[in-house]
Order: sequence, then structure tokens, then C-alpha cells
Amino acid sequence: MVKKAYISIEGEKAKVFIPAGKEIQDGEFYKIELDNLKDFIINSKIKEVIISQFIPNLLNFSFPLPMANKVLKNKKALNAIITSEIRKRYPNLVNFSFIYEPYESAGRIYLRCFLTDENSFNFLNNLIIAGVNIKANYPVFLPLIRLINEDSEKQSKIICFISGENRFLFVLRGNEMFLQRQFEGEKDLLTEEDVLNINMTVNYSIQTLRINPEKIIFVGIDKQVIEGLSKPLEFSLSYKEFKEYIIPICLFRFENSLKGKELLPHEYKKYIQNIRALSYVYLLLIFLLFIFTLYNAKLFLETKRFYEKIHSYKWEIALKEKDFFALNEIISNFEKNFKPIFELENRKINIEDIRKSIYPVSEASKDKQIEISSIDITNGKPQKLKIIGKVEGQTFVEKQTAYINFKNIAIDRGLKITNEKWDITKGEFTVEGDYDSQRVLQK
Repeated sequence: MVKKAYISIEGEKAKVFIPAGKEIQDGEFYKIELDNLKDFIINSKIKEVIISQFIPNLLNFSFPLPMANKVLKNKKALNAIITSEIRKRYPNLVNFSFIYEPYESAGRIYLRCFLTDENSFNFLNNLIIAGVNIKANYPVFLPLIRLINEDSEKQSKIICFISGENRFLFVLRGNEMFLQRQFEGEKDLLTEEDVLNINMTVNYSIQTLRINPEKIIFVGIDKQVIEGLSKPLEFSLSYKEFKEYIIPICLFRFENSLKGKELLPHEYKKYIQNIRALSYVYLLLIFLLFIFTLYNAKLFLETKRFYEKIHSYKWEIALKEKDFFALNEIISNFEKNFKPIFELENRKINIEDIRKSIYPVSEASKDKQIEISSIDITNGKPQKLKIIGKVEGQTFVEKQTAYINFKNIAIDRGLKITNEKWDITKGEFTVEGDYDSQRVLQK
């Protein structure tokens, strides 16, 4: 049996599980400093490694998939569509890797994509250069979702994974992940500051993501009393005697269901696919050689029967030729008439983009002292806004304070100010800037 290790990278620690059979308690568990992981893998003569880690700069977005039933079956075409969508949304990304998951809502299929640039793989690249055979690398939310959703797949929830002083939060609707956060606290002890961070995430989910979590599920710690949370809570008690190694255990347990979701450097992933394909080809050739030997012995006797079948097939094809051309004409008309639907979808997306860009202005102008007289929006990537308004106030200090508050709120909601004019005597201002919704998600 190939010696395999399941590894979870959690902060500056690596937690390792090396199975010795089907029973988890028979395996070996190790907690290793991240700097020593490479030497440990090599010295332990581990042949295959499956890794999970939190990727801080992981981006995610969703988009509708036209002709989904047809496109989902063509992986090459689907990857091309997703790559094109990524380059359109993130033109500054050059080298990136992505995974995706299809979902259905209101009778329509859409994709949620997760992507990151090559800088996220620096540690993995060092292992690869050292000769470590990395079979897979998964964002940590994937094994956690499979653990939690065994009992609550359709619920909206927040998973709070605790590892020492590290806290990892994931906002889910069913098995779809919308938001991830990481922060630090006291080791294995939840404090008021943790409760505050979790409640802030709940509020953000409700107000911005329009997801109302039904509960908060804690993973990686013992059951304890936690006061002040705004939502009901529960503790995952699966493998509680191995709670420190819950992620490596999940990698071991859900290995088959996780296949196809590997987030690896693009070139290395192609290398793995080529090696895997070559091994399959080698086995297939051996199998075909054996079958061909048996088949060749009876081929001569069946030649006549095959000839008669081919002749009958030709006759059937001739009869069906008319139907074939009629069907081909229907397909051509369908493809021709489908173009307006794409154009309509693009217009819907542009309208939605314009609505989003007004968001920072509407939030910033809630102050009664602020009066917006005009907003000009130039649609593009990014969208450009020009805001003209006036600040009411009795004194210069009051006007200045209100104007600064207006700018700060607009910046917090995604507006990058590129030019501004401020007349404190008249209280009049003109602000120009670029709106980028990703600036809000990264807060």
C-alpha cells in the first residue's frame, strides 16, 4: 500500500494524519512546524500527500450559465467560458487557478467560481521542487462543508473553525460558500472579542449578502458556554477525541467526494493530469492487447455477419437522411435566434452593475447635512462616478466634519476617490472616483 499523508496547514502549524487502515484510531497523528514539514515528508518516506489550507486571497463570484445542460458536459468548453469570465472581471490577474461548482436557483443554473493567483502556491511550489508528490490541495472550507452538511445541507449557516489561536469563518447557504474570514484570538478559548467578530459577520451576511444564517456551528473545540451570539449555536462532535486533527480526518474520509476540486498551480495540475492519463493509457493498452488476442481468433468467422449488418445500416441511413437534414436546419435556426437572449442577459448585467455603483453614494449621503445634487456614472471596468453636492452647517468645522464623514463612508463602501473639489465657505463639493465592489468584500 502506498504510504499517504493527509495534511492541514493551520497558521504556522501543519497537522498530519497517516492512516494505517480503515480505522482512524489506528493511524498516526503529528503536529509539525510548517518549516519542518518538507523534511518530515521526505524522512517519513511518504509517497502521496493531500493538503488542505486557508487561502486568504481567495476570490469568489457567480455568473449564470446559458445552455447549461449542454455546456456542463463539455469540460473543455466550460473551462474556456470560466477563464474568459475571470479575465473580464479581473484583468490584472495573469497566472491564476480556479475551481467551480454548479448550482440551481429559480430554474436557472449558475456557477460559483473560486480563484487565486500563483502567489498562493509559494509553499506548495517549494514542496513540489523538493520532490513531494502532492496529489491534491483543497481550500479548507471544502472538507468542512462535507462534514457539516451531512446533517444540515439546506440550511444557511456560519461555520466557525477553531485551531489554536486561529479562527476561520465561512458563510454558507446550503453547501455554497459566499464569504470567508480569518482572525486571531486566545488559544482554544472563545472570548467577547470572538463573539463580537462572529456577530459582525452575521450582520454583514444579512445586510450585504442577503443570507440570514440559521445557526453558528463550531468545529475544532470542546462544547462550552458562549454568551452574546446573535444566532443559535451548536458544536460539531464528530471525532471529538481527534478534534485537533478534524481537517486531516475529513480529507481522509471524504477523499473520493473531493476529487475534481483540487486547487493547484496550473502547470503542475496539467502535469498530474498527463501522468494520470499516461498510466490509464498504459493499463488500457495491456487490456486491449489481451482482448484483441481473443477477438482476433473469432474475427474471421464473423466477418460475413458484420458485412450484412453494415449493409443494413447503410440502408437505414439512406432512409433517415431526410430527417437528419430537417433536424440540422432546426438546430441552425435555434443557434441563430439565441443571440438576442445573450444580448438581453448582458444588458441585465450592466444594469445591475450601475445599481451597485450607486451603493457607496446612497450609504454616504444618509447624513441629513449632505445634499446630493447630481450623480454621473460612466459604465466600465471600473465604473467612474462624479458626485456634486452641498453640505449644510452652521460653522466651518461642522461643514468640514460632515464632508469628511461623507468621503470616509463612500470609500468604505467601495469608492476610490481620484479627484475632489471642496469649497468650505459655500459648502459645495465635487467628488470623482472609481467604484469597485471587490474593495468592499476585502474589508
